[in-house]
Amino acid sequence: MLACCFFIIFCACSKKSTSSPAAILQSENTLSRSVADSRIPTAIPTGGNSYITAGAANGAKINHYSPYGISNWVYLSTVISTYFKVKTTGALNVGIRAKVASGTSSIKLSINGQSFTKSVSGNTEADYYFGTVTITDTGYLKLDIQGMSRSGSTVADVTAVMIGGDAASSLVYASAPSSTPGAGYYWVRRGCSLNLSYTKPSGNFQWMYHTVTVPAGYDPIGSYFMSNGFSGGYMGMQVNSATERRVLFFLYGIPQICRTGECFGE
Repeated sequence: MLACCFFIIFCACSKKSTSSPAAILQSENTLSRSVADSRIPTAIPTGGNSYITAGAANGAKINHYSPYGISNWVYLSTVISTYFKVKTTGALNVGIRAKVASGTSSIKLSINGQSFTKSVSGNTEADYYFGTVTITDTGYLKLDIQGMSRSGSTVADVTAVMIGGDAASSLVYASAPSSTPGAGYYWVRRGCSLNLSYTKPSGNFQWMYHTVTVPAGYDPIGSYFMSNGFSGGYMGMQVNSATERRVLFFLYGIPQICRTGECFGE
């Protein structure tokens, strides 16, 4: 049996960032024109910070590999939530960076108990201001985006949630993809890991075992609990959905080992 050396628990985490002003394009009324607006200078990329949280899960696609952002958004029941942390209070201006392939779409933004609905049109990407809310406490916020109507084949392509104001002066969010080529926002969205290890006792062993017990309610979707891990493989429990669990066992990169005339490995 394979010797165990550690187990891993994936948990939620976030990347730090500093806000950086970007070129702003916005029209307050019909949202079909593009004009400068300093109220929403900070872009929170949807590719790294947004998730489908309600409605039809296949109603839109969140691309966390290039090209980034929300695309193929067809179902009005789909709710897309963007998460970020504010370290200051005060006014928070909200909007989106979006374009509509054809026709006109009505989009609703909801945050902090308030909602704003605007009509968006135009196949040129622009930044659209929706409204302002007052933030009275620091911490994580969730901004929901939902399509209310569309006359074209899709609701919109949204590459970023745009924010500004006093409450946006100090933020935590995933500001850019990984520097690893081709990784996109993978390392951001997968969560952080906790690694525990121990030193193998001296001597010769035929087998070792490791037990991991996960309490009820401590297994959020996407978690992986490793019971036996070493340099050439791993084994553990994976949470795939609210009703599905899998036990994984995998070997990789182990050298060829021959015993009693039989060989395995590379």
